[in-house]
Amino acid sequence: MKQNSSPKQPASSAAPVQKEVPIPQALEIAAKHHNAGNLSTAEKLYRKILVAKPDHANATHLLGVIAHQKGKHDLAVDLITKAISLQPNLAKAHNNLGLAQHTLLRLKDAVASYRKALAINPQFAQAHGNLGVALKDLGKIKDAVTCYREAIALKPDYAEAYYNLGNALRDLDNPADAVTSYNKALNINPRYAEAHNNLGSVLRDIGKPKEALSNYRKALDLNPEYAEAHNNLGNALRDLGEPEEAVISFQQALDLNPEYVEALNNLGATLHELEKLQDATARYRKALDIKPEYAEAHNNLGSALRDLEKPEEAVASYHK
Repeated sequence: MKQNSSPKQPASSAAPVQKEVPIPQALEIAAKHHNAGNLSTAEKLYRKILVAKPDHANATHLLGVIAHQKGKHDLAVDLITKAISLQPNLAKAHNNLGLAQHTLLRLKDAVASYRKALAINPQFAQAHGNLGVALKDLGKIKDAVTCYREAIALKPDYAEAYYNLGNALRDLDNPADAVTSYNKALNINPRYAEAHNNLGSVLRDIGKPKEALSNYRKALDLNPEYAEAHNNLGNALRDLGEPEEAVISFQQALDLNPEYVEALNNLGATLHELEKLQDATARYRKALDIKPEYAEAHNNLGSALRDLEKPEEAVASYHK
């Protein structure tokens, strides 16, 4: 028996013609996806633009930015460098090239890129801030402070610049101004976990462990997986004479990062304080397996071995 078939549609003489989106509009659509974090969609759209116009500087630049965001930093450098060759006065491209170079620890190249961005646009606050970070990493902390202040003058609500300024001022042994700077960052962005953490550290430096404790806890409320804040909280708890609580914090840091040598050393020191010498020794040895040149852990291991009545091993650790 023949099966009934649906009626056939009239054959089309030609496939429907898709209207091409103009490149400026396509770039705008791609950028919206990019800003929304839809990196794969944005990447496809940038590539489509480049098929139509291979020398499109902005699409090439933004494709490089996506490569950097995806951790493909060498590719980012190549793409953004190409974009700059197509449009040398693209200040944002020079800044983003600096970010990729910085991530690759090509610090001098990054400094040069940020300076080129600023030569094109001296009012580019983010480039001033990024230049400061690179200069600080090169050990030029006073120059970094100048950059952060210039960034803040241009963009008074620049929380990251206040945070980085606080870090630099702490390095310059200026804790009072560092506290002020961290607080300004937090006034702008109260949910800035790193600023809470570092404010806690400078407060601990100046002998205010209770205030430090409060800031570390705020950081952890915002980011419970912040291993450094767990470690710092442990140090503050030790300062306040709560070693058992400190052990819990150090262990939480290690649960998040098992190779966190500072937390291992701090946990060892706290267990030593609690007279759990074998456990302390085990933590020091683990820290030294990860970082054999860790002088403080060698010293602490020596003290634990001395208390375990192993003087020869203790002496060897002290020598190391």
